[in-house]
Amino acid sequence: MYIDFELTPEQREFKQRVKEFLDQALPREYVRDFEARDEYPYEFWDKMAEAGYCGLLVPEEYGGSGGSAMQLALYMEELSRHSMQAAIWYLVSVVFGSMVIKELGAQESRREFLPKIAKGETKFCFGVTEPNAGSDVLALSTFAAEKEDGFVINGDKIFTTAADVADYILLIARTKRPQEASHRTDGLSLFMVPRNTPGITITNLKKMGWHGVHTCQVYYDDVWIPKQNLMGEKDKGWSHVTFIFNVERVSMAGLMVGIQEAAFEYALNYAKERVQFGRPIGQFQAIQHSLARMYIDLETARMWTYRLARMSDQKIPLDLEAMMAKFVSGENYFNFARKGMEIMGGHGFIKDHDMEQYYRSMIPIAPTQEMCLNYIGQYRLGLPKCY
Repeated sequence: MYIDFELTPEQREFKQRVKEFLDQALPREYVRDFEARDEYPYEFWDKMAEAGYCGLLVPEEYGGSGGSAMQLALYMEELSRHSMQAAIWYLVSVVFGSMVIKELGAQESRREFLPKIAKGETKFCFGVTEPNAGSDVLALSTFAAEKEDGFVINGDKIFTTAADVADYILLIARTKRPQEASHRTDGLSLFMVPRNTPGITITNLKKMGWHGVHTCQVYYDDVWIPKQNLMGEKDKGWSHVTFIFNVERVSMAGLMVGIQEAAFEYALNYAKERVQFGRPIGQFQAIQHSLARMYIDLETARMWTYRLARMSDQKIPLDLEAMMAKFVSGENYFNFARKGMEIMGGHGFIKDHDMEQYYRSMIPIAPTQEMCLNYIGQYRLGLPKCY
Protein backbone atom coordinates (compact mmCIF):
# COMPACT_ATOMS: atom_id res chain seq x y z
CA MET A 1 0.00 0.00 0.00
CA TYR A 2 1.50 3.33 -1.08
CA ILE A 3 0.74 6.38 1.00
CA ASP A 4 1.83 9.81 -0.21
CA PHE A 5 2.90 11.95 2.74
CA GLU A 6 2.88 15.21 0.77
CA LEU A 7 -0.05 17.51 1.41
CA THR A 8 -2.30 18.43 -1.48
CA PRO A 9 -2.59 22.10 -2.49
CA GLU A 10 -6.00 22.20 -0.79
CA GLN A 11 -4.57 20.77 2.43
CA ARG A 12 -1.67 23.23 2.42
CA GLU A 13 -4.13 26.06 1.88
CA PHE A 14 -6.27 24.79 4.79
CA LYS A 15 -3.25 24.58 7.09
CA GLN A 16 -2.12 28.09 6.15
CA ARG A 17 -5.62 29.45 6.73
CA VAL A 18 -5.70 27.83 10.18
CA LYS A 19 -2.27 29.25 11.01
CA GLU A 20 -3.32 32.78 10.05
CA PHE A 21 -6.48 32.49 12.15
CA LEU A 22 -4.60 31.18 15.19
CA ASP A 23 -1.86 33.81 14.90
CA GLN A 24 -4.59 36.40 15.42
CA ALA A 25 -6.92 34.58 17.80
CA LEU A 26 -4.38 32.76 19.97
CA PRO A 27 -1.24 34.92 20.34
CA ARG A 28 1.49 33.75 22.68
CA GLU A 29 0.83 36.54 25.21
CA TYR A 30 -2.78 35.41 25.60
CA VAL A 31 -1.71 31.76 25.99
CA ARG A 32 0.82 32.64 28.68
CA ASP A 33 -1.83 34.68 30.50
CA PHE A 34 -4.57 32.05 30.75
CA GLU A 35 -1.96 29.35 31.47
CA ALA A 36 -0.59 31.42 34.37
CA ARG A 37 -4.11 31.96 35.77
CA ASP A 38 -5.13 28.31 35.10
CA GLU A 39 -8.32 29.52 33.41
CA TYR A 40 -10.03 28.27 30.30
CA PRO A 41 -9.49 30.34 27.13
CA TYR A 42 -13.17 31.21 26.75
CA GLU A 43 -12.45 34.21 24.55
CA PHE A 44 -10.60 32.00 22.08
CA TRP A 45 -13.39 29.39 22.13
CA ASP A 46 -15.88 32.03 20.99
CA LYS A 47 -13.58 33.16 18.18
CA MET A 48 -13.00 29.56 17.11
CA ALA A 49 -16.74 28.89 17.00
CA GLU A 50 -17.36 32.08 15.02
CA ALA A 51 -14.70 31.06 12.51
CA GLY A 52 -16.42 27.68 12.01
CA TYR A 53 -13.74 25.39 13.44
CA CYS A 54 -16.05 23.90 16.09
CA GLY A 55 -17.94 22.42 13.16
CA LEU A 56 -14.91 20.87 11.48
CA LEU A 57 -16.18 17.29 11.94
CA VAL A 58 -19.90 18.11 11.78
CA PRO A 59 -21.58 17.19 8.47
CA GLU A 60 -22.62 20.11 6.27
CA GLU A 61 -26.30 19.23 6.61
CA TYR A 62 -26.02 20.06 10.34
CA GLY A 63 -24.15 23.32 9.92
CA GLY A 64 -20.56 22.06 9.89
CA SER A 65 -17.91 21.73 7.21
CA GLY A 66 -17.75 17.92 7.09
CA GLY A 67 -13.96 17.91 7.39
CA SER A 68 -11.71 14.89 6.92
CA ALA A 69 -9.40 13.12 9.36
CA MET A 70 -6.49 14.81 7.60
CA GLN A 71 -8.01 18.22 8.19
CA LEU A 72 -8.50 17.26 11.84
CA ALA A 73 -4.82 16.25 12.13
CA LEU A 74 -3.70 19.49 10.49
CA TYR A 75 -5.96 21.59 12.70
CA MET A 76 -4.78 19.82 15.87
CA GLU A 77 -1.17 20.27 14.78
CA GLU A 78 -1.50 24.03 14.32
CA LEU A 79 -3.72 24.48 17.37
CA SER A 80 -1.28 22.63 19.64
CA ARG A 81 1.66 24.55 18.21
CA HIS A 82 -0.06 27.68 19.51
CA SER A 83 -1.46 26.15 22.72
CA MET A 84 -1.44 22.54 23.89
CA GLN A 85 -4.15 23.37 26.44
CA ALA A 86 -6.53 24.73 23.80
CA ALA A 87 -5.90 21.62 21.69
CA ILE A 88 -6.69 19.29 24.59
CA TRP A 89 -9.95 21.15 25.29
CA TYR A 90 -10.86 20.99 21.61
CA LEU A 91 -10.16 17.25 21.55
CA VAL A 92 -12.28 16.26 24.54
CA SER A 93 -15.14 18.61 23.72
CA VAL A 94 -15.45 19.11 19.97
CA VAL A 95 -13.81 15.96 18.59
CA PHE A 96 -15.31 13.46 21.02
CA GLY A 97 -18.69 15.16 20.98
CA SER A 98 -18.89 15.43 17.19
CA MET A 99 -17.83 11.84 16.52
CA VAL A 100 -19.98 10.18 19.18
CA ILE A 101 -23.14 12.06 18.25
CA LYS A 102 -22.51 11.63 14.53
CA GLU A 103 -21.71 7.91 14.69
CA LEU A 104 -23.80 6.67 17.63
CA GLY A 105 -26.55 9.20 18.21
CA ALA A 106 -30.13 8.68 17.08
CA GLN A 107 -31.45 10.94 14.34
CA GLU A 108 -33.12 13.16 16.92
CA SER A 109 -29.82 13.56 18.78
CA ARG A 110 -27.94 14.43 15.61
CA ARG A 111 -30.51 17.08 14.71
CA GLU A 112 -30.42 18.54 18.21
CA PHE A 113 -26.73 18.45 19.12
CA LEU A 114 -24.62 18.63 15.96
CA PRO A 115 -25.69 22.19 15.06
CA LYS A 116 -24.98 23.26 18.66
CA ILE A 117 -21.51 21.70 18.52
CA ALA A 118 -20.81 23.49 15.25
CA LYS A 119 -21.79 26.81 16.84
CA GLY A 120 -19.69 26.14 19.96
CA GLU A 121 -22.82 26.18 22.12
CA THR A 122 -22.50 22.66 23.56
CA LYS A 123 -19.37 21.19 25.13
CA PHE A 124 -18.53 17.59 26.02
CA CYS A 125 -15.99 15.62 28.03
CA PHE A 126 -15.16 11.91 28.24
CA GLY A 127 -15.42 9.97 31.53
CA VAL A 128 -13.59 6.64 31.40
CA THR A 129 -10.68 6.36 33.89
CA GLU A 130 -11.37 5.30 37.49
CA PRO A 131 -9.21 5.60 40.63
CA ASN A 132 -8.93 1.83 41.13
CA ALA A 133 -8.72 0.88 37.45
CA GLY A 134 -6.33 3.38 35.87
CA SER A 135 -5.26 2.39 32.37
CA ASP A 136 -7.06 -0.96 32.69
CA VAL A 137 -10.34 0.33 31.29
CA LEU A 138 -11.98 -3.09 31.50
CA ALA A 139 -11.54 -3.06 35.28
CA LEU A 140 -13.96 -0.15 35.72
CA SER A 141 -16.73 -0.55 38.25
CA THR A 142 -19.06 2.44 37.72
CA PHE A 143 -22.47 0.82 37.29
CA ALA A 144 -25.60 1.92 35.45
CA ALA A 145 -28.58 -0.04 36.76
CA GLU A 146 -31.41 -0.25 34.25
CA LYS A 147 -34.80 0.82 35.52
CA GLU A 148 -38.17 0.94 33.83
CA ASP A 149 -37.78 4.59 32.87
CA GLY A 150 -34.00 4.92 32.54
CA PHE A 151 -30.67 4.17 34.24
CA VAL A 152 -29.33 4.97 37.71
CA ILE A 153 -25.56 5.48 37.79
CA ASN A 154 -23.23 5.07 40.76
CA GLY A 155 -19.46 5.29 40.68
CA ASP A 156 -16.36 7.43 40.61
CA LYS A 157 -14.31 8.69 37.65
CA ILE A 158 -10.94 10.43 37.73
CA PHE A 159 -8.87 12.38 35.19
CA THR A 160 -12.01 13.59 33.40
CA THR A 161 -10.65 16.56 31.48
CA ALA A 162 -12.87 19.67 31.35
CA ALA A 163 -15.75 18.06 33.26
CA ASP A 164 -16.24 21.32 35.15
CA VAL A 165 -17.20 23.24 31.98
CA ALA A 166 -18.76 20.48 29.87
CA ASP A 167 -22.48 20.44 29.25
CA TYR A 168 -22.47 16.66 28.81
CA ILE A 169 -20.23 13.85 30.01
CA LEU A 170 -19.74 10.92 27.65
CA LEU A 171 -19.61 8.20 30.29
CA ILE A 172 -18.60 4.56 30.00
CA ALA A 173 -20.19 2.38 32.68
CA ARG A 174 -21.05 -1.25 33.34
CA THR A 175 -24.56 -2.45 32.61
CA LYS A 176 -23.72 -6.04 33.59
CA ARG A 177 -21.97 -7.19 36.71
CA PRO A 178 -18.60 -8.87 35.97
CA GLN A 179 -19.96 -12.26 37.05
CA GLU A 180 -22.83 -11.88 34.57
CA ALA A 181 -20.62 -10.96 31.58
CA SER A 182 -19.44 -13.59 29.10
CA HIS A 183 -16.05 -11.85 28.78
CA ARG A 184 -14.34 -8.69 30.03
CA THR A 185 -15.57 -6.54 27.14
CA ASP A 186 -19.18 -7.63 27.59
CA GLY A 187 -21.61 -5.47 29.54
CA LEU A 188 -20.15 -2.00 29.02
CA SER A 189 -22.35 0.84 27.77
CA LEU A 190 -21.81 4.44 26.73
CA PHE A 191 -24.06 7.22 28.03
CA MET A 192 -24.47 10.94 27.51
CA VAL A 193 -24.95 12.45 30.98
CA PRO A 194 -25.88 16.12 31.52
CA ARG A 195 -23.30 17.63 33.86
CA ASN A 196 -25.90 19.40 36.00
CA THR A 197 -27.82 16.18 36.75
CA PRO A 198 -28.57 15.78 40.49
CA GLY A 199 -26.11 13.42 42.16
CA ILE A 200 -23.02 14.52 40.23
CA THR A 201 -20.17 16.10 42.22
CA ILE A 202 -17.09 17.47 40.44
CA THR A 203 -13.75 18.22 42.09
CA ASN A 204 -10.85 19.93 40.30
CA LEU A 205 -7.49 18.22 40.77
CA LYS A 206 -4.48 20.49 41.15
CA LYS A 207 -1.65 19.52 38.81
CA MET A 208 1.83 20.71 37.83
CA GLY A 209 1.16 21.08 34.10
CA TRP A 210 -1.63 21.50 31.55
CA HIS A 211 -2.80 24.71 33.22
CA GLY A 212 -5.68 26.35 31.44
CA VAL A 213 -7.67 23.13 31.11
CA HIS A 214 -8.83 21.38 34.27
CA THR A 215 -8.59 17.73 35.27
CA CYS A 216 -11.46 16.54 37.43
CA GLN A 217 -12.70 13.75 39.65
CA VAL A 218 -16.41 13.10 39.14
CA TYR A 219 -18.64 11.28 41.62
CA TYR A 220 -21.97 9.72 40.57
CA ASP A 221 -24.43 9.14 43.41
CA ASP A 222 -27.77 7.72 42.22
CA VAL A 223 -27.61 9.75 39.01
CA TRP A 224 -30.71 9.10 36.94
CA ILE A 225 -30.75 9.53 33.14
CA PRO A 226 -33.45 8.60 30.61
CA LYS A 227 -32.99 5.63 28.29
CA GLN A 228 -32.56 7.84 25.23
CA ASN A 229 -29.23 8.97 26.71
CA LEU A 230 -27.77 5.56 25.96
CA MET A 231 -25.38 5.98 23.01
CA GLY A 232 -25.25 3.01 20.67
CA GLU A 233 -26.14 -0.49 21.83
CA LYS A 234 -26.48 -1.47 25.46
CA ASP A 235 -23.69 -3.81 26.63
CA LYS A 236 -21.72 -3.16 23.41
CA GLY A 237 -19.92 -0.09 24.71
CA TRP A 238 -16.43 -1.55 24.35
CA SER A 239 -16.60 -1.34 20.56
CA HIS A 240 -17.78 2.26 20.92
CA VAL A 241 -14.91 3.05 23.29
CA THR A 242 -12.29 1.60 20.95
CA PHE A 243 -13.77 3.71 18.15
CA ILE A 244 -13.42 6.80 20.36
CA PHE A 245 -9.86 5.83 21.27
CA ASN A 246 -8.85 5.64 17.60
CA VAL A 247 -10.31 9.09 16.97
CA GLU A 248 -8.41 10.28 20.04
CA ARG A 249 -5.15 8.80 18.73
CA VAL A 250 -5.41 10.52 15.36
CA SER A 251 -6.07 13.77 17.19
CA MET A 252 -3.33 13.20 19.77
CA ALA A 253 -0.77 12.39 17.08
CA GLY A 254 -1.47 15.76 15.44
CA LEU A 255 -1.48 17.47 18.84
CA MET A 256 1.92 16.01 19.74
CA VAL A 257 3.42 17.08 16.41
CA GLY A 258 2.24 20.63 17.08
CA ILE A 259 3.75 20.90 20.57
CA GLN A 260 6.98 19.28 19.32
CA GLU A 261 7.20 21.87 16.58
CA ALA A 262 6.64 24.68 19.09
CA ALA A 263 9.40 23.38 21.40
CA PHE A 264 11.76 22.82 18.47
CA GLU A 265 11.22 26.31 17.05
CA TYR A 266 11.75 27.86 20.48
CA ALA A 267 15.00 25.95 21.06
CA LEU A 268 16.22 26.67 17.51
CA ASN A 269 15.62 30.41 17.79
CA TYR A 270 17.31 30.46 21.18
CA ALA A 271 20.36 28.64 19.78
CA LYS A 272 20.63 31.21 17.00
CA GLU A 273 20.39 34.20 19.36
CA ARG A 274 22.14 33.07 22.55
CA VAL A 275 25.82 34.06 22.48
CA GLN A 276 28.46 32.30 24.60
CA PHE A 277 32.23 32.42 24.21
CA GLY A 278 31.83 34.99 21.48
CA ARG A 279 29.53 33.06 19.17
CA PRO A 280 25.88 31.84 18.95
CA ILE A 281 25.56 28.51 20.76
CA GLY A 282 24.07 27.05 17.57
CA GLN A 283 27.62 26.99 16.17
CA PHE A 284 28.68 24.38 18.71
CA GLN A 285 28.49 20.84 17.35
CA ALA A 286 26.72 19.38 20.38
CA ILE A 287 23.88 21.92 20.03
CA GLN A 288 23.67 21.43 16.26
CA HIS A 289 23.41 17.65 16.66
CA SER A 290 20.67 17.98 19.27
CA LEU A 291 18.66 20.29 17.02
CA ALA A 292 19.24 18.07 13.98
CA ARG A 293 17.96 15.02 15.88
CA MET A 294 14.95 17.02 17.05
CA TYR A 295 14.16 18.00 13.47
CA ILE A 296 14.44 14.39 12.25
CA ASP A 297 12.17 13.19 15.05
CA LEU A 298 9.68 15.96 14.30
CA GLU A 299 9.41 14.98 10.65
CA THR A 300 9.14 11.30 11.59
CA ALA A 301 6.22 12.04 13.91
CA ARG A 302 4.61 14.19 11.22
CA MET A 303 4.82 11.37 8.66
CA TRP A 304 3.26 8.93 11.12
CA THR A 305 0.46 11.37 11.82
CA TYR A 306 -0.31 12.02 8.16
CA ARG A 307 -0.21 8.29 7.42
CA LEU A 308 -2.68 7.66 10.21
CA ALA A 309 -5.01 10.42 9.03
CA ARG A 310 -5.03 9.10 5.47
CA MET A 311 -5.74 5.58 6.68
CA SER A 312 -8.68 6.94 8.65
CA ASP A 313 -10.03 8.80 5.62
CA GLN A 314 -9.69 5.63 3.51
CA LYS A 315 -11.52 3.57 6.19
CA ILE A 316 -8.47 1.31 6.65
CA PRO A 317 -8.34 -0.44 10.05
CA LEU A 318 -5.77 1.43 12.11
CA ASP A 319 -5.80 0.15 15.68
CA LEU A 320 -2.15 -0.93 15.63
CA GLU A 321 -0.94 2.00 13.54
CA ALA A 322 -2.78 4.41 15.85
CA MET A 323 -0.90 2.98 18.83
CA MET A 324 2.43 3.25 17.05
CA ALA A 325 1.79 6.80 15.89
CA LYS A 326 0.78 7.87 19.37
CA PHE A 327 3.85 6.23 20.86
CA VAL A 328 6.25 7.82 18.39
CA SER A 329 4.75 11.26 18.91
CA GLY A 330 4.70 10.96 22.68
CA GLU A 331 8.22 9.54 22.93
CA ASN A 332 9.58 12.28 20.68
CA TYR A 333 7.98 14.94 22.83
CA PHE A 334 9.72 13.60 25.93
CA ASN A 335 13.01 13.97 24.10
CA PHE A 336 12.10 17.41 22.76
CA ALA A 337 11.26 18.78 26.19
CA ARG A 338 14.44 17.36 27.71
CA LYS A 339 16.73 18.48 24.88
CA GLY A 340 15.09 21.90 24.79
CA MET A 341 15.85 22.36 28.48
CA GLU A 342 19.45 21.22 27.93
CA ILE A 343 19.96 23.69 25.08
CA MET A 344 18.57 26.58 27.11
CA GLY A 345 20.33 25.65 30.33
CA GLY A 346 19.22 27.66 33.34
CA HIS A 347 17.05 29.93 31.19
CA GLY A 348 14.79 26.99 30.37
CA PHE A 349 13.94 26.72 34.06
CA ILE A 350 12.63 30.28 34.22
CA LYS A 351 8.94 31.01 33.66
CA ASP A 352 9.80 33.94 31.39
CA HIS A 353 10.64 31.30 28.76
CA ASP A 354 8.07 29.05 27.10
CA MET A 355 10.36 26.00 27.36
CA GLU A 356 9.47 25.74 31.06
CA GLN A 357 5.81 25.30 30.10
CA TYR A 358 6.62 22.81 27.34
CA TYR A 359 8.59 20.74 29.85
CA ARG A 360 5.76 20.68 32.41
CA SER A 361 3.25 19.72 29.73
CA MET A 362 4.97 16.45 28.90
CA ILE A 363 4.35 14.75 32.26
CA PRO A 364 0.77 13.35 31.76
CA ILE A 365 1.79 11.58 28.54
CA ALA A 366 3.92 8.98 30.37
CA PRO A 367 1.27 6.38 31.44
CA THR A 368 -0.23 6.13 27.95
CA GLN A 369 3.19 5.32 26.46
CA GLU A 370 3.39 2.07 28.43
CA MET A 371 -0.10 1.07 27.31
CA CYS A 372 0.92 1.64 23.67
CA LEU A 373 3.90 -0.69 24.12
CA ASN A 374 1.70 -3.33 25.77
CA TYR A 375 -0.72 -3.24 22.85
CA ILE A 376 2.02 -3.44 20.21
CA GLY A 377 3.75 -6.31 22.00
CA GLN A 378 0.57 -8.35 22.34
CA TYR A 379 -1.21 -7.70 19.04
CA ARG A 380 1.70 -7.40 16.60
CA LEU A 381 4.50 -9.39 18.25
CA GLY A 382 2.29 -12.12 19.73
CA LEU A 383 3.61 -11.74 23.27
CA PRO A 384 1.48 -12.74 26.28
CA LYS A 385 -0.47 -10.10 28.15
CA CYS A 386 1.37 -8.07 30.77
CA TYR A 387 0.20 -8.14 34.38
